[in-house]
Amino acid sequence: MESGMFRRRLGETNHIDGINNSHANGDTEEGSYKAKTFKKYRYPKRFIILVFLVVMIIAANYMGIIGISSKLEYMLKLSDSVIKRRLVTTGAVAADNLECSQIGRDILLRHGSAVDAAIATLLCCHNIHPHSSGIGGSSIIIIYDPKENKTVVINAKAVSPAKGTHEVRMNITAVGPLSIGIPGEIMGYWEAHQRYGKLPWKELFAPSIAMLEKGVGMTKDGVKSAEFVKLRLSERSNETLEDAYPELCEIFCHENGEVRQEGEIIHRLTYLQTLRKIAKYGADYLYSGEGAELLISDLQKQGSILTLDDLKNYQPLIMESLKQQIADGIVLHTTADHSGGILLAFILKTLQGYNITRESFSAANEVKTYHLLTEIFKFSSTIYHSVGDARFTKDMDKTLKTYYSENFIQSVHNFIDPTKTQDAELYNKFVSDSFGQGRDEGTTHVSVLGPDGDAVSITSSINH
Repeated sequence: MESGMFRRRLGETNHIDGINNSHANGDTEEGSYKAKTFKKYRYPKRFIILVFLVVMIIAANYMGIIGISSKLEYMLKLSDSVIKRRLVTTGAVAADNLECSQIGRDILLRHGSAVDAAIATLLCCHNIHPHSSGIGGSSIIIIYDPKENKTVVINAKAVSPAKGTHEVRMNITAVGPLSIGIPGEIMGYWEAHQRYGKLPWKELFAPSIAMLEKGVGMTKDGVKSAEFVKLRLSERSNETLEDAYPELCEIFCHENGEVRQEGEIIHRLTYLQTLRKIAKYGADYLYSGEGAELLISDLQKQGSILTLDDLKNYQPLIMESLKQQIADGIVLHTTADHSGGILLAFILKTLQGYNITRESFSAANEVKTYHLLTEIFKFSSTIYHSVGDARFTKDMDKTLKTYYSENFIQSVHNFIDPTKTQDAELYNKFVSDSFGQGRDEGTTHVSVLGPDGDAVSITSSINH
């Protein structure tokens, strides 16, 4: 899920203090959460931080990353502590692995840009969690440029090969050679670095290359992912992981075909060589050079329709960000495209119609609050499947304006029952003809705030 980027309006302080904890006035009775009319409450900034953390934690729980109950108490304390001090002094890097965050921090300490730090951090994440992201995947990059006071989106998502006609796509399954799109990850990094990078390209790769040279330990999530694939193959086609994906099993399995366990060191020698070449020759190596030829040769042997021309012609899409007013002085910058960013914007805008305070997450009220959030999440899921890639979908701007309009938000408020849930079909009919998004674990996210006021938010995925 692309979480987007929050930014204060120019001219305001870079810290949050003096927060009034009184309840907002409105038509909604405390604890009921049934919005009678759409009304934008003037929430204290503590609430904005709190709700954002809640949404992120529930989203993480939905993707199987963390549990809500174990994080709620910490989250509530965090929302109090964050507002009492400056959010950023020198810089900050947030990733799904401490070692990777430290790599990004070191890049900032060497006077690299936020983009430099984000790229170096994600390259590390690819090493630690290859089941979540990698150079064969795609990314959405949101960059705030303080010099120009603007936010730019680099859409480096995978797209269908030229031979992926409608007839071909109708027979494509979620896995297999025909499902492979044109990878956008490295080209997205290259575009971002050409625009906003400070340190030499190859220096961003050095920490991850050094990590690969030593070998990387299997993580708990990595083991679970490999075991899941192994189980699915056994149930669906009675195949072993070794038979279906021998190259994969050569890295992640023992000689007897059993998946390596947490902490065991794995070596990805071919990937190491590839990363060294990309560091030396840039993105061209993977999109028009020797790396492209090797990649296409391997894929076509497996039955892929990807061609060299697909790689050579691939270009990331440069877009304006979707700006969503969240509260006085706080604006969400995210992607106006088929991504998790539109979900976050919709969720936060819908929540503006409810009188939710910190007390809403107390033991007495949390069940009703989570019910409300769950209902809003259901609508966001249907919306996700009713929008498409802006490059190929007509009237996307018009569609998004409809979903963020006060009339539509009010209709969502009217539909939500604070005492019960509805049948799935009712949500489908309300928004679109399809409902639900599958369990999406093949994704990671990195956020960076630089010392110069620059900021980057990147969601990277292997699209599985």
